Amino acid sequence: VFLAVTCAPALTPALPRLILNVVLVRLSHRKEPHLPDFLVLDPTTLITTPPPPHLIHNLLRETGSAILYGPTGVGKSRFLWQCACAWSAGHSAFGFTPREPLRILYVEADMDRHETQAFVHELAAAGCAPTANLRLVCYQRDLFLLAFRDARGTIRQAELTDWLHAATLAFNAHLVIYDALADLHDVDGNSQSDAHVVLRAAQRAAAYRAYIGVLTQRKLSLDNQRNGDNTIEDALGSQAWNRRANTTLHALGIPPATMRAVAIEKSRLAPTGPGGPLPQIWLEMQPSGLFAHRAPLDDRLVDLARALPHLSHKALAAEALRCLPADLARDESTIRKHLRRLVTTGALQAK
Repeated sequence: VFLAVTCAPALTPALPRLILNVVLVRLSHRKEPHLPDFLVLDPTTLITTPPPPHLIHNLLRETGSAILYGPTGVGKSRFLWQCACAWSAGHSAFGFTPREPLRILYVEADMDRHETQAFVHELAAAGCAPTANLRLVCYQRDLFLLAFRDARGTIRQAELTDWLHAATLAFNAHLVIYDALADLHDVDGNSQSDAHVVLRAAQRAAAYRAYIGVLTQRKLSLDNQRNGDNTIEDALGSQAWNRRANTTLHALGIPPATMRAVAIEKSRLAPTGPGGPLPQIWLEMQPSGLFAHRAPLDDRLVDLARALPHLSHKALAAEALRCLPADLARDESTIRKHLRRLVTTGALQAK
């Protein structure tokens, strides 16, 4: 432009304008830099328009994430496979109801192909049959994540991300279930570095879809056991796990010696929407191998209070400790705590 303006007038009066026009045209065709999809909203519009419905009521939104964690053998895979079969048919499972029949991609990273086939066959014989909306991913020769390790045993995160992303889009899945994120038997089932690599890959591969990740709870130290520490940080040794998911589900065996019953504690999804919260789910394994609902302590206490309306709360707690199963009503202080919560929520009268 400088040469055109200073030198070209001696050649022809039209040349500077021609060169300047060419430069301006080139500048006008430059691509704008790509910006993230941020929204600047008037908060009043969020009040006047209803929020999008949950993909699975009280559990996941369309692009939400959930972490299910608990000790090995407690029944996390059985619970999730039952849920996946029900959700893919559009049915409710343990109080979690999908808005429609969901297309689900179930990535089995904990068992090899033959173990997976035996597991699915066992539950199908018990009445938990998969539908055409459910797809199962497993590695042909060994555990799933072995296919994405290099010679040093390190997980190739970019390759894993690309593969999971492609599989999610190919099936057009509403929901992807990763069972399990950190249960890597070939190295260390509780390796934090491996777990974070796989979780980052799962998050990046989600492609604006919902996902559920399963994590294996490490054994707590004696100090943690004495103090009753069982938060997700205590269980997984990380201060950031619970901020990586919209909802966390903690599976606890009751009693630990038999692992025949499970309590699943739910937290973090807010607001819960119509129907109220689902803070805890009590499940009991049937002879068929499937889980079924078990009446929680709160419901049993309300039933007992209605049957014995003349009893004070102290007498009611003593009666509950006497007549309810020991794994449900463990001690009087726990029962009194549940009674206070029932009074706070209005389920029981104060006196």
